[in-house]
Amino acid sequence: MKTGKNAVITGGTRGIGFEVIKMLMKCDINVIIGCRNIQQGQALLEKFRSEEIKTGNIDVFKLDISVTESVKEFVAAVSQKYSKIHYLINNAGIMFGPYIETRDGYESQFSTNYLGHFLLTHLLMPQLKAAGEEKDNARIVNVSSCAHVIGKLKFEDINNRNRYIPGEAYAQSKLAQILFSNYLNKLLEKEGAHVQVHSVHPGIVNTDLFNSTHLKKLVPCLPKLLFKHLSAPSCTTSLLLFRHYAVLTGNKVRVLPSLSASSSVKLSLWNSLYHLNIVVQ
Repeated sequence: MKTGKNAVITGGTRGIGFEVIKMLMKCDINVIIGCRNIQQGQALLEKFRSEEIKTGNIDVFKLDISVTESVKEFVAAVSQKYSKIHYLINNAGIMFGPYIETRDGYESQFSTNYLGHFLLTHLLMPQLKAAGEEKDNARIVNVSSCAHVIGKLKFEDINNRNRYIPGEAYAQSKLAQILFSNYLNKLLEKEGAHVQVHSVHPGIVNTDLFNSTHLKKLVPCLPKLLFKHLSAPSCTTSLLLFRHYAVLTGNKVRVLPSLSASSSVKLSLWNSLYHLNIVVQ
C-alpha cells in the first residue's frame, strides 16, 4: 500500500545518502533526489529494483547545493510537481577541502554544508507545512557532525579568507547548521506549525568525505578499519523520520556545548544570512 509520502534528500547518490534512500524506498516512500549528476541519481532506481526493492520510487532533479541559483531552480522544479514534502534530509556535504569560493562568493564548505541547505529549507517550507499534521509532523533532518563542538563562528570573516584551516572551516559550517536547526525548530513551535527540525550526528563513517584528508592519503585502508560501516549511520538518520521517534529520550540525546545552545548567537547568525541576501522573498 502506497504511503503517499514524499522525501527530499540532497546528495544521495553515494555514502550515507545512498543508504538512507534505500531505507526510504523499503518504507514505500517517494524519494526526490537533488544531485549534480542526474544520470547517477536515475541509475539508483534500477540498482534498487535489481536488489528486489519493489516499493517506493525515485525522482531526480539537478541540484548544486553550493549555488544559490541552482537551489532556487531545484525548488521551482520540485514545487511544480509536488505540493507536499513530508521529509527533508539535508545530507549533502564536503569536508577538509582546499580553499575555494563558490560562484556566489562564499567559502565552499560553509556554502555547501550550511548556506545552501538554509536556503533550500526556507524555500521548501510551504510544502513541509502543507504535509505536516497534528499527529504526524513533517520533519527536517540535518546530517551534522561532532566537529561542531570545536566550531566558532567568525562573523567578521565568515569565509575564513584571512586564515583558512580546512578543519576549522568545516567545524564552523557544522556549528552553523546546528544553530540554524535549533532556532528554526523554536520558531516553528511558536508558530504552531506541524514541522520538526532535527540535527543528527551519524558517527564517524567511512565515506568519500575523507578523500581530501591526510589520513586517507597516507593510510588509504585505515578509515575502512576504524570507522563505521555505511549501514549503521543510515539507520541513525532514518530514525528521526518516523512518528514513533518524534520524541527521543534517555541516552540518545547529548546536551550541546554552550555556543551551540546560545540564543544570541543563533539570532546573530539568522539575521546575518538575511543581511547577506541569502533568502530572497
